[in-house]
Parts: sequence; C-alpha cells; structure tokens
Amino acid sequence: MVRSTNRSSQCILLVSAPLVVQPGQKLFGSTGAIIRRDAAGLDFGAKLRQGLLQVQGNGRGGVTLCNLTFQNNGPGGSCLEWHGDPSSLVIDCNFLNIGGSPDPSINIDEGGGYFEESWNPGPGAIGVTVHSQKPLWLCSFQPEHYKTASIQLSRSQKVGLVNIELESVATNADTFGTQIRIQDSQEVYGYGLIAGNWQKSRAPDLIRLEGNNGVRLWGINAVNVSHLVTVLDKISSKAYGKESTGYQDIDASVLAGFLENGK
Repeated sequence: MVRSTNRSSQCILLVSAPLVVQPGQKLFGSTGAIIRRDAAGLDFGAKLRQGLLQVQGNGRGGVTLCNLTFQNNGPGGSCLEWHGDPSSLVIDCNFLNIGGSPDPSINIDEGGGYFEESWNPGPGAIGVTVHSQKPLWLCSFQPEHYKTASIQLSRSQKVGLVNIELESVATNADTFGTQIRIQDSQEVYGYGLIAGNWQKSRAPDLIRLEGNNGVRLWGINAVNVSHLVTVLDKISSKAYGKESTGYQDIDASVLAGFLENGK
C-alpha cells in the first residue's frame, strides 16, 4: 500500500510493504520526493529483512532510478536490496536507514550498475555490503558519510570497482566512514579509489584487507589518512602508502597500484 502526503514543498509517499522494481522499469522523482517506510508500518514484518526497496533483473535488463530518496524509518532491515543488472542507472538517489536499524543501508548481492551520488546524512555505521559470487560491477559509486566502513566486501569474487568516492562526516571528529573493507574475497579489481577526511583526526586507512584476498587496485588517493592500505591476517599487520597530514591544504597520499595475490 502506498499513501501520499505533502509537507510544504516535499512529496512523501508512505509505504507499508516492500517495493519491488523489475527489469526494465524506470522510477523518476522530483526534488524533495521521498518514499518512506515508517516505524509503525503494519505489513513489513520479516519482509523488511529483504529491504524497503528490492531491485531485480540481473542478466535480464537494467533499471533506472533518478532523483528519489528512500527512507527506512523502521528499527531493522536495510533500505535497498540490489539484484539489478550492471546496465542499471541510479542517479541522485539516497538510500537511508534513519530509524535505528543496525543493518547496512544497502545490500548488493549481484549485478551492479552505475550509481551516481549516494551520499548519506543518516547515522548508519556501514553503508554498503557486497556478498556476491557472480561477476559484479560498480561504477561512479559515492556512498558517503558513514561511521566506519562505506563499502564492505565479504566472501565475494569477480568484483569491479571504478571511480569510487568516499567522504567523512565533517562535523564529527571521531567518525570517518571512508574505508573499503575487503574480507576473504577474490578477483577484486579497482580503479580510481579516493577519499576525503575533512576533520582534524586522521583516518586509519582507505582500504583494509582482512583474511585471504586477491585484489588488483590502481589509482588510490586519500586526504588525511595514516596509510592507504592495511593488510591484516591472523599473525601480522602491514601498512602501505605514506601518511597524509593535512585536511585543509589537500596534502594527499597517493598509491599508483596495489596487488595482493591471496593464498
């Protein structure tokens, strides 16, 4: 069920069940358009674990989402569950968990697409989780303003990351959210991975590898970090990339490439 309400210049659509976008469908909004699930929604129940918005169609056709904000105001679940085709376009859309949910705002299980401008003003700790055993492509992806990790890849393979931009929350010196965390994943390829940390405290790293990983990463660049890449395993920790000491004078740390073969 969808119910609309107008508050000043905003158009708010209240939903009581998950929205499913099928291959080939296109959703366009206007400035201020919000699709929202409130905490008092009646029909979500266990379905919420599947996400407020569910995008389907990997291998069958892309979708288009433009100029819309999706808000999960419930106490659990994600805002977006993605199974969309890599030919999909997501432009000027926000996917927000703002009701206290401990889950990531976005879960990507397969496919991918072109995601342009997905900044997050909410309190979420982890922005995007990727659990994919199929080829997955993310281009021009900007999941910004999270507390710890913007992107977390876990037990995934054949993942392409191109032009990924991360940014910290400027008003809180203790939150960074500018980390790509890769855990036990293989055949991960990245180009153009950048981050800006706009607070006095220094972020620990941009990319953190945990466990057994095989990665090929190029064009790594971040401002105000201790290191660019940290590699953690059961017995050791190694760091790569020079320290960046400035957050106002754009003293950036740059690493042309990083290769980890895995075991």
